[in-house]
Amino acid sequence: MNAEAARVAGAAPSGAVAPAGAAADAAGREPLLELKDVTTHYGPIRVLHHVDMVIYPGEMVCLLGGNASGKSTTLKTILGIVRVSEGEIRYLAANPVIDPNRAPAVDVPDVPARAVEKRVTALTAVAFDDALPAGEALRYAWRVLSDNAADAVFGDAAARETTFTARVAGAYKIQLAVSDGERITYSQICTVEVTVAGTVFSLR
Repeated sequence: MNAEAARVAGAAPSGAVAPAGAAADAAGREPLLELKDVTTHYGPIRVLHHVDMVIYPGEMVCLLGGNASGKSTTLKTILGIVRVSEGEIRYLAANPVIDPNRAPAVDVPDVPARAVEKRVTALTAVAFDDALPAGEALRYAWRVLSDNAADAVFGDAAARETTFTARVAGAYKIQLAVSDGERITYSQICTVEVTVAGTVFSLR
């Protein structure tokens, strides 16, 4: 990265970048954020190269640099969007390194309020992951949360695409859980009002 950090703060010297690992500044303030020897890659391409940065309370920090110098990647790395290849990021000078694994994202939009006999109504789930932890694949688990769960039949509740048959008319509360092997995300609960027994839903 070929960017400079410009500071505007009462006690911090203008234009100065404190070395990573500094416990406190001249005013005795503990750092809010610390990047220590951080390197990141996009595939085989190294984007950030051993970046050090310390930000103290009350400071305004501006990253300056040309196109493709690593400004956006620095922010994405701090937020955990881009994984740290080497080095560490500390918040409030805390010891833990930022966890690069985010929980899977999942969304199941609402379906029509009422289902019609012999019509297959689609309930589409959108899920994606950051490919972490390595070697894991997303796992799906459809379930019915309402008291009439025994009246619901899934083709395969562990499949991303499956079917749901309501054997008895009534309101069913359906939810999808998605796991990456470490973290689980639950979709919003979808309530479907089934007026005719035997109505089939396509879950995908």
